[in-house]
Amino acid sequence: MGQTLGRAPLPQGCKRFLNLPRSCVYDLWEAFNDIAEGFGLTIEEFQEILKSALMEYLGVTERVLNTDTEKVFRIFDDDENNLVDSLEFLSSFALLSGMTPEEKIAFIFAMYDFDESSVLTLDEMILAFRSTLSGLSKLSRVDPPTEADVEAIVVQGYELSRKMDSHRRNDGRGEDTTGLSYLGIEKEAFMKFCLDTPEIMSWIEYFDDLEEYEKELTQLPKRQKQKDLGYFERNETQSAYMNPTICGIRRLKW
Repeated sequence: MGQTLGRAPLPQGCKRFLNLPRSCVYDLWEAFNDIAEGFGLTIEEFQEILKSALMEYLGVTERVLNTDTEKVFRIFDDDENNLVDSLEFLSSFALLSGMTPEEKIAFIFAMYDFDESSVLTLDEMILAFRSTLSGLSKLSRVDPPTEADVEAIVVQGYELSRKMDSHRRNDGRGEDTTGLSYLGIEKEAFMKFCLDTPEIMSWIEYFDDLEEYEKELTQLPKRQKQKDLGYFERNETQSAYMNPTICGIRRLKW
């Protein structure tokens, strides 16, 4: 799983939902738990969740909100089965929010701690990264890293975190008691792993504060903008390296 460069491009329908405050992100989570019948959301459930959690904050009419939410629903529903993966939706909205990186990571941890045990198992960690990256990739039309790449970096971090924790939990007699009571990695270790892993932080930064970033671009003089953004002819190899991509893989076209 390579690092990403630059900032993510998003379609118009998504831009209303950029930089949501922490309270709105948690309101989305609560609305999902109250409204959804399962992890696969219908268009009606999807719109009701966003309306319940965000309409007052956004200050728009139900008609306007439904128009935008339908656009976002169709982006997530890339296999056209009229269902959206709620984990992809909630994870990606959290990464697009105005929360700090630490708050985003804490939200992801809580969201995927399905049994509320205050630890994430290896399977839960892999699912967290796969779902989050899949949702973000759909929104930005960037090729996601392969499942093998995601699993490799998560397993490496998981095992390292367990090894470090086993030393901390040593019972003082030279015996490792981790296997008796430790079934996953705790929130502190998960946050440290994410914050210390360049590939993970590059994804968080790639989708961070996009609204402010776009404002800055629109304020650039035309000539300066062309120079900074590289709007000139390049061959395929140059484009692969210069564009915000993962491991040099091309960005999907709209």
